[in-house]
Amino acid sequence: MSAEIANELSEKYTIWYVSYSRDIESHLNNSIKFVKTNVKSCLTIFGLGSYSIFDIVKLYILFKRIQPDLVIICQGTIEVGLKGMWASKLCRYKTISYIPLCYSFSEIKSFMGCWRDIIASYYYRVFDAIITISGEQKELLSHRVDKKVYILNNAVDGKCDNGYLSPLKKDEPVVIGIIGRISFVQKGQNKIIGIANKVKSLKINVIFRIIGDGEDADNMRASIRANGLDKMIYVDNWEKDRRILYKGINIVLITSNYEGVPLVMLESILFGKYVIAPNMGIFKEYLDKDFLYNSINDAAGIICRVIENYNEYRYKFDKSYRLVIENNNRETFRSNLFSIIDEITSN
Repeated sequence: MSAEIANELSEKYTIWYVSYSRDIESHLNNSIKFVKTNVKSCLTIFGLGSYSIFDIVKLYILFKRIQPDLVIICQGTIEVGLKGMWASKLCRYKTISYIPLCYSFSEIKSFMGCWRDIIASYYYRVFDAIITISGEQKELLSHRVDKKVYILNNAVDGKCDNGYLSPLKKDEPVVIGIIGRISFVQKGQNKIIGIANKVKSLKINVIFRIIGDGEDADNMRASIRANGLDKMIYVDNWEKDRRILYKGINIVLITSNYEGVPLVMLESILFGKYVIAPNMGIFKEYLDKDFLYNSINDAAGIICRVIENYNEYRYKFDKSYRLVIENNNRETFRSNLFSIIDEITSN
């Protein structure tokens, strides 16, 4: 999403994009000035791991050369990007955070969570303003931040070629897609073993396709083999073409332990797929209660009911589809982004 923000802002502003990785460069507009830095912003406990004063000095010198009117630190969580934050504040530049996940470390049961939360509360207060992605995430900050928090809904692009909710094919297995980075801690794909076993016991003709890669991809494959589910669960490589990715899927299953506003949910709805997700957070805003589960057995039961009532549940899907079209379209994203940046820079 940081590349999308940079690309949109480049229509009005001069944008410098500073990153440790060149992977992002191909996603940026030609007008954006990309700067490769050897300062790596690692996700580490307290945000202090490999925390060299020399890295901050390097960024300080770079920022002084660029002389920005505004520095946006794009963070996965509050412990990411702190070197850039300190360098910018030492330069006395206006510095804001774009942060999609605002859960406290205690809430997501992280190691030494309560101590990390104490330190994180200070980091939040260093920024001049914060941008997050939903009302839920803003509410999580309400008791921890004394700065203004803006909401910028994610934008997604996509649509079905032949209308949405294409019919299931008789005598063929229903394909359940689990899409995205394979990470047991956040994304929870390890739950699929239990869900698949329960669905199997209900004698429903289903296969699961896990599409993506990540730190637990090999562990996922090993667990599938160990449980004898090779013919029911498949792990496929990531597919960049969204139309191809969603074409072979009937229903999307999300197994996350915590989320901001997952793009997979928004994209799946736009591409005409039912989404089954945990009964928590943002999912309760976008999805009907009949698609929300509280346990592994509950998830398996919902999969079966959605398949049995595939056509009858269409009106429930329509509500989700309209919500995404209204809240997450490109024009609204662009308009809100410029309004937020204009307000911040004018103060």
